[in-house]
Amino acid sequence: MRQSIRVRLTAWYAGLTLVALIVMAAAVLALVRTSVTRAADDRLAAHQTGLERFATGLDVGLTPDEVRDEYREYADVSLGNALFELTAPDGQTLARPDVPGWTEAIAPLHAAARTGGAASADVVIAGQPYRASTRMLTLRGVATPSVIAVPMGPADAALARARQMLFWLLPLMSLVAAAFGYVVSGRALRPVDRLTQAAQQINVENLHQRLDVPPARDELQRLAVTFNGMLDRLEEGVGNIARFTSEASHELRTPVALVRTTAELALRRDRSPAEYQHALADIHAQSREMSDLVDDLLTLARADAGMEAPPETIVDLGDLAAAFAASCQEQGRTIALTRPANPLPIRAEARQVLRLLAIVGDNAQKYSLPDGVIRMSLRADTNSVAIDVEDHGIGVPMVEQPRVFERFYRGSRARAGAAGGSGLGLSIAEVIARRHGGAIAICSPIHSSTEQPGTRVTITFPRAGLPEGAA
Repeated sequence: MRQSIRVRLTAWYAGLTLVALIVMAAAVLALVRTSVTRAADDRLAAHQTGLERFATGLDVGLTPDEVRDEYREYADVSLGNALFELTAPDGQTLARPDVPGWTEAIAPLHAAARTGGAASADVVIAGQPYRASTRMLTLRGVATPSVIAVPMGPADAALARARQMLFWLLPLMSLVAAAFGYVVSGRALRPVDRLTQAAQQINVENLHQRLDVPPARDELQRLAVTFNGMLDRLEEGVGNIARFTSEASHELRTPVALVRTTAELALRRDRSPAEYQHALADIHAQSREMSDLVDDLLTLARADAGMEAPPETIVDLGDLAAAFAASCQEQGRTIALTRPANPLPIRAEARQVLRLLAIVGDNAQKYSLPDGVIRMSLRADTNSVAIDVEDHGIGVPMVEQPRVFERFYRGSRARAGAAGGSGLGLSIAEVIARRHGGAIAICSPIHSSTEQPGTRVTITFPRAGLPEGAA
């Protein structure tokens, strides 16, 4: 089971502290050991200097035995502070400590002493640690080999005690660091806990609530601001869904009520065949209206769910506009089409583009004067293809233009007119244009007349490469 962030932070803090303490303790012990060794070497040098001074002060007239006795007395005086061995140039031993294991311990240093070099080493004599050094001393003008050793027992014992103390102190300090880290991480994560508790209390019923933003400009403040931004989007989305459901229910209520009322009136008493036919015609008309509305809602729902893949087929927007104008001509509606001679290739589904043109054209026809002319013109540049649809109708006030593509929205002039509608047409048109990588925009008024300002709708598509084999 994965531990909490607080426990993991505490473990990391304690582990890193322990590693840092171990490295620091090792460095301190090494430094102390180096200092102790250097101090021992200084003591050896001091004893060698003192031995050389002592030898220089001996009476020249002393016999060899008397010289050896003097050195033995000097060794007895120095016993406990240093041990030394002095050898005359002729090979006779002038002084040697009577300590078990001395000869074996300093044997490696004799070779260096005989070659005139100097060397130092840690040795064990009679079970005790010593620091030994060999050096050629000048006694009465003659080079004489010497070996001097100073005891290291007290220093090694102090180092051993320090290591033992660190062995117990490091875990204890790590535990203290862990406790400190646990407290500090808890205080650092306390605002996160508050944010979590506040977020848990927010649901669909109170999406208006927001998290408290900490005053400090840190990661927690950015987290709270990000959560509040997400809640803003969620509240807007849920509000749109609720509004969409309410408006869809409202739009369906009228035709459903008319169907039910017509059927109940027809069944209340026997009627003539003509009356039944009239009732069925009303029911059929309302059913078609409900079916169209359901189809529109399904189209919007699929667009919101992202269920439709981008189109892959390349078509000529000019040909689609000409086909739409021809269909309008067959229905008795006139659309003046202006198109360039060159192809206008776009990547699109012909059926959906025709539906887009039908929505825009129907709106232009619905809100124009009976004798008004609807103009459709196409233009293109290097990267895009556009189509403009203009009418001489009621127009759209500037304050309402930002909302004309909202679902179920109908402007004040549209509601005041006789033409019906659910307010989903332009929403579906925008969905189709956006699915094809394009855009749709509305501009009104476009004419100088204040009575019939008219409207221009501009639809833009990305220009595509020509199909293979096209001129």
